[in-house]
Amino acid sequence: NIIFRHSDIFDIKKHARSDALEHDKQLLIRTWIIHEYLLINEYFDIDISSYFFKAKPHIIRTKKFRILYDRIVSPIPFKHKIQIFKAIMAPPKSIIRKMNKVMELRNVLAHSMLPTVHRKNIIYNNKSIFELVAFKKFVLDMDEIRDYIFDRLKIESIYIR
Repeated sequence: NIIFRHSDIFDIKKHARSDALEHDKQLLIRTWIIHEYLLINEYFDIDISSYFFKAKPHIIRTKKFRILYDRIVSPIPFKHKIQIFKAIMAPPKSIIRKMNKVMELRNVLAHSMLPTVHRKNIIYNNKSIFELVAFKKFVLDMDEIRDYIFDRLKIESIYIR
């Protein structure tokens, strides 16, 4: 189950090619969603930890910060981090709604590698996440969440879209 190289697609029987490509498309979308979720989770950890230290750039390297970050904040489930984030940062409700949608989507994807076996539609914004419209909406929502967090942390976005 690896992504097919361009030359390999012709080694697959003609009737099976569309299934192989569909599998790869779903794998890429799943990977992207989980990657984005983990990235936001890391930024939550930094933002929440920094809140308690009124972070100065050098504080991140201190032992106290590392203990808080590694032993206390990182193990907290994402759902609870959203609640902490909401309590101490007061983000707009639209950001919280989007974070919750991302968390729900990630949970469904992470626990159902074969949607046909799982029998649960993987929906984002009332469409299958594997449809272009829904995936584009997911990407836009993640951009908005990331921009909000980057602005709070004073980080320049490394993403170019």
